[in-house]
Amino acid sequence: MKKGFWNLIGKVPVLVLAVAVGPVAMADGPAVQSGSAAPPASPPSQSGPIQLIAMDSNTYDANMVPSAVPPAPVAPAPASAEACAPVCAPACSPSCFSSPSCFCGCDGGCTFKFSPDSWCNVGAGIRTSFDSQSGTNVVDRNYFAVDEARLFFTGKVTKVIGFELNTDISGAGGLGFREVSNSTNLEGLPATIHLLDAIVKFEFNDYANIWIGRMLPPNDRSDLSGPFFINGWDYPFVSNYPGIFEGRDDGVAYWGQWLGQNGGQFKWQFGLYNGQGRFAAGDDWPIGPANSPNTNGDPEFVMRVVANLLDPEPGYYNASTYYGEKNIAAIGFSLTRQADAMSSAGGRVGSFFGWNLDFLLENKMTAYGSGTFEAAYYRYDVGGDVAQDVAGSAYLLFAGWLLPQQIGCEGFCGRFRPYARYQWYDRADYTVAAANEDAKEEWDLGTQFVIKGHNARIDTFYGHQELDGGGHDNLFRTGVQLIF
Repeated sequence: MKKGFWNLIGKVPVLVLAVAVGPVAMADGPAVQSGSAAPPASPPSQSGPIQLIAMDSNTYDANMVPSAVPPAPVAPAPASAEACAPVCAPACSPSCFSSPSCFCGCDGGCTFKFSPDSWCNVGAGIRTSFDSQSGTNVVDRNYFAVDEARLFFTGKVTKVIGFELNTDISGAGGLGFREVSNSTNLEGLPATIHLLDAIVKFEFNDYANIWIGRMLPPNDRSDLSGPFFINGWDYPFVSNYPGIFEGRDDGVAYWGQWLGQNGGQFKWQFGLYNGQGRFAAGDDWPIGPANSPNTNGDPEFVMRVVANLLDPEPGYYNASTYYGEKNIAAIGFSLTRQADAMSSAGGRVGSFFGWNLDFLLENKMTAYGSGTFEAAYYRYDVGGDVAQDVAGSAYLLFAGWLLPQQIGCEGFCGRFRPYARYQWYDRADYTVAAANEDAKEEWDLGTQFVIKGHNARIDTFYGHQELDGGGHDNLFRTGVQLIF
């Protein structure tokens, strides 16, 4: 064991001590975290505000938000150290309820209402971290990073027609392991704000919803959770589907849901997208040669079906954990297919075919806590004997346990959630994978301090990654996530 490993491990007690600053209060019984509960079926109240809905994913979709006039603001109750109640600012000033009216909820975002069926929700999300690395060909060993800095805009123009417009920084997502430098990013874009989502939504009922524009294709649970709602901090590298920026693509999707409160017991999603192979470089996955293979403009087809055996997950998106607010037993199957998607320097052209099965199991908070188990299997195939490092099989395993005891108060009250995650990727073309030093195996051990569900959490973990070709990398990361 290298000496550097123990130096990194030695930092953990210091960070844990810093997280636990403040008086310690043990709750009389398990309390439900705010920020992830299902949206109310009745008009929202101060205890159930309109939720932030525009983000990588959330259980709240635009068509789920009631169109009732927001209530008048209610002064927040004083924080109780014994109950560990979160601190919440007043909803809005009284003048805000003239025209247009607005409602700012404690759980995130402000909704501006212009008419009974016309409103806009505004919010923001930030993820920032400190990273310390060692290993093969590591360039930047200690650095701070802004992983995401997003602005969210979601709303309705009529009762049926809605929209979603989200932005992020151009270098969003971070490189996690093996950061190249702090001045460049994966897309080679200047350091500026970049378009994330731009969706026009026609939402008629639970069974008929059509989205058009730039969006997340329904590739798997991780894609529909995004970095703000996955179980760990770094996005899993085994989820290797095409995308132009942060997994997005331009296209059209039809989706629906059946059964359960607000739907979501059974969901289906189908989409056609531009996919890959249309561009020479810069805005494609993977970056291809000068002559793009998809000269016929063959679209990419993506489909997904999900069965929730216990509590439903309504809406287009999902989360990978609900922090003890739901009993989840969900099974999902996704399929992606595109002709003339990839090419090699020798002029060969091949199709792309990928599918995956994913499973999520989680229990509501009890006196013993809330456990989460996630598993996923991936299979990627590329035709035409194209030399690349995508084809192969992969899987992901995650286990975490949210402790029932709340620690700290006065706006810094939360629970610890230790976790472990393992990933493995067996690439079919080992020669290309070794030349690119692709990741083949990774395990992460860490803990989260969950303050307000996905809206406020701190994540600290140590990860070890083995590379094709014999190299390895180690990463120690502490990140903070906030959503308003």
